[in-house]
Amino acid sequence: GRYQTQTGQSVDCKNCETGKYETQTGESVACTNCNAGKYQAQFGQSVSQSCKVCVAGNYQSQSAQSTCKNCEVGKYESQTGESMACANCASGKYQAQIGQPAESNCKACVVGRYQKQSAQSACKDCEAGRYQNQTGQSVDCKNCNVGMYQKQSAQSTCKNCEAGRYQNQTGQSVDCKDCNAGMYQKQSAQSTCKNCEAGRYQTQTGQSVDCKNCET
Repeated sequence: GRYQTQTGQSVDCKNCETGKYETQTGESVACTNCNAGKYQAQFGQSVSQSCKVCVAGNYQSQSAQSTCKNCEVGKYESQTGESMACANCASGKYQAQIGQPAESNCKACVVGRYQKQSAQSACKDCEAGRYQNQTGQSVDCKNCNVGMYQKQSAQSTCKNCEAGRYQNQTGQSVDCKDCNAGMYQKQSAQSTCKNCEAGRYQTQTGQSVDCKNCET
C-alpha cells in the first residue's frame, strides 16, 4: 500500500493515492491503477479488491479514479462496473434525474407531447394547431383536421368548429371562420358552409339555422 520512487530517503514511504493500490512490498514505482469501471476512495490500499465496482446508474471511463460518475439526465446504466458512457433513453422518452439504474426509469412522453431525439431530459409540447393523443411519441404532432382548431399547446385533441362556422385548412390555431352571408351551417366540425337554397336568403354571417324565406 506504499511506495518510494527516490533513493536515500529518510522519511516514510508514500501512501498509494486514491484510485490506486499496491500489493508488493519494496515498490519503487508508482502504484497500480484501479481499472476503468472501478474506483478507490482511500489512500494506502494494498489489495486489488480495494478497487470497488461502479454501481448501476454510475460509470467511470478512466482508470485511477476515486469516484464514479452519475449517469447524466436522459441516460441510464443497468450494468455494474461500466467503463463506457451510460445508455441513452430512446426517442419518445425522457429522464430528468441523474444516476438512473434501469431503462424503466426512462419515462414515455405523455399525450400532447413528443421527443424526436434520444438522451433527453424532457419532452416537447405539441404546438398550437396540433395534437398528440398517444404516449411515447417520437414524431411531430398531428395537424388538427379541417373543421377543427386548437389554440393551446401540449394538447391531446383539437376542438370542433361550432355550428355556423367552418375551417377548410388543417393545423389551425385560431378560431374557425364565420359562414358568409347567404350561407349557413347547422353542424359542428365542418370544412364548408352551405348555400341558402333558392327562394331563401341570409343577411347575417355565422348562421347555424336555415336561411329565411323570401317574402312574396
